[in-house]
Amino acid sequence: MDLYWRSFFQNIKRDEYGDINKCKMHDLIHDLAQLVAGNEYTMTNLEGEKIGETTRHVSINATKLDFSLWKIPTGLADQLRKLRSFLLPLQQGYFPFGIKQQRATDAYDSVLSSFKCLRMLDLIGLCNKILLDSIGSLNHLRYLDLSYNGEIEMLPSSFTSLHNLQTLKLSYCWNLKELPRDMRNLTSLRHLELDGCVKLTHMPYGLGKLTSLQTLSTFVMDNRRTSSSRHEHGRISELSSLNNLTGSLEIKGLSNLHDRTSRDESLLESLQPHSKSKSLTVSYFWGIRFCDWLSSMSNLYKIEINGCDKLQYIPPLHQFLHLQYLILKDLLHLEYIDSDSSEEDCCFSSSTSSSSPLFFPALKSLHLIGIPNLRGWWRSSSCQVAHLASFSCLSVLWLYKCPNLISLPLSPHIENLLFHDVGVRIFRQFLPPTMTAITGGSQTHTDAILQSFPKESLANITSLHELNIDGCSGLKSVSRILQNLRALKDLTIYNCIELDLCNDEEDGDYGMQWKELSALRTLSLIVLPKLLSLPQGLQHVTTLEYLKISGCENLQTLPEWIGNFQSSLQNLDIIKCPKLISLPEGMSKLRSLRKLEIAGCPHLQFRCKMEVSQDWHKIAHVPEIRIVELWIIPFGRIQMMMSSQ
Repeated sequence: MDLYWRSFFQNIKRDEYGDINKCKMHDLIHDLAQLVAGNEYTMTNLEGEKIGETTRHVSINATKLDFSLWKIPTGLADQLRKLRSFLLPLQQGYFPFGIKQQRATDAYDSVLSSFKCLRMLDLIGLCNKILLDSIGSLNHLRYLDLSYNGEIEMLPSSFTSLHNLQTLKLSYCWNLKELPRDMRNLTSLRHLELDGCVKLTHMPYGLGKLTSLQTLSTFVMDNRRTSSSRHEHGRISELSSLNNLTGSLEIKGLSNLHDRTSRDESLLESLQPHSKSKSLTVSYFWGIRFCDWLSSMSNLYKIEINGCDKLQYIPPLHQFLHLQYLILKDLLHLEYIDSDSSEEDCCFSSSTSSSSPLFFPALKSLHLIGIPNLRGWWRSSSCQVAHLASFSCLSVLWLYKCPNLISLPLSPHIENLLFHDVGVRIFRQFLPPTMTAITGGSQTHTDAILQSFPKESLANITSLHELNIDGCSGLKSVSRILQNLRALKDLTIYNCIELDLCNDEEDGDYGMQWKELSALRTLSLIVLPKLLSLPQGLQHVTTLEYLKISGCENLQTLPEWIGNFQSSLQNLDIIKCPKLISLPEGMSKLRSLRKLEIAGCPHLQFRCKMEVSQDWHKIAHVPEIRIVELWIIPFGRIQMMMSSQ
């Protein structure tokens, strides 16, 4: 950080916890650093370039190499026997698997056999058994990255003799099954990364002796409850000795310890994280009541609780003043998020000038997903009064499959709103006044509730940019929804089986609701069985750039006024509309059209064949035309084809 303040680094980027994970160096600073480093540090492509005898750290410039021809230059091994770092960025992102990977492996084999003083070695995506066996002889090694090596199943026992090793990265070695038995001998180890090691069965016994360990991404409990494994495999109690751990820790296989239904609560209580932890994720906990230590973790930035089928009680969460992300998912028995607070506890302020505390002052994103019995935030009826609390910073709200939800605290600054399988009452709560402050692109999904809204309900959502109406089986009209959406850019109407856009009118003003969409750029009409033709009002939307019509099995014609889009429409997709026979003459006016795709429309495809068909002259000016035949194979035929292979 000190180097950043001194302008050595710039353009820093932080992760979700506020830690710096990326930065840049100005070209002049880079040149200055190289000048100061002298011959000790060298970046080269090794194509005829000489490296001084005093060089100790070499990085290969991958962008200037032809990997298919490259190999360690003759004589380099003899010249650089005292090399400390040798970085070959021959990673998966630079070339495909195959012959080039074999060349890279051969190159590294040459390095390992010659450079016995290496401190830092990068083998991302390039390791095999031969190289693994060679690594154990690099006694001075401090940093080793073996990530993304799917061939690795076990590490050789020689690894445990690397007493100077401080960092070992094994992330996404997806076939790795176990670590060396004597890992406890790596007393200098500070960082052990095991993300994505999905086949890892257990941790080695004695891991608790690695008291210098600062990073341990994953701890796997033994799933083989044999008497011999008790003395060979690590125990969860060993974590209590690792007092220097920071970052993220995922504990897997806790269900292997005991009867889940009887001891989950006591187990979770014993796994109290550090009080300064920033993120907490608890999955598949089978207790009824959450642990008490949650209330003491005041620095939490993110809380995620998912798959806890029996959970009924969660400690009050409003005390987390730094909490920005809250995700509650698949909690089948949860009825109230806060079951214990009294009326006094629920008195919050929406203003910083008030003496009352703010309600979730930092919360930006709230996801409530798959909580079928959730009724509200508070159990106490006195806490349900709307003016008692509101989210002062909440901009993202997702409510998915919460059909019994009645009310939530107000959210006056929502920018991204997703609804699916929720009741009309909760949806209406987030219409005026709660959605008057939308300032960015927003997305709203609804399911079978839009048809009941009064016209004035959407009158103030004038900044909505994106609207998806999905699976509203009872929706018959969208005229009330579309009015006043002057900032709407993207509209998708999908799988609304009762919606007839051709006969959708409001107060005798036929089709004028479409005229309000003065900023619309993209329109997708998908699986609308009652759509016979495009709605008349659509001809007024002269800003339309992309039109997609798909799965509208009863669509019979396209209107002549489609030519009104002559200066705007650039892409047109017509897919699976089997009753559409021909194109209108207005198609020839679409001089801005750059791409036309027709698929699953047998009659139309026949009439649009190049040069010889009846409709070819209407589309001949389009630069890119794709006409695709869709073959539909019965399910029984698919089964027969699969069984015959």
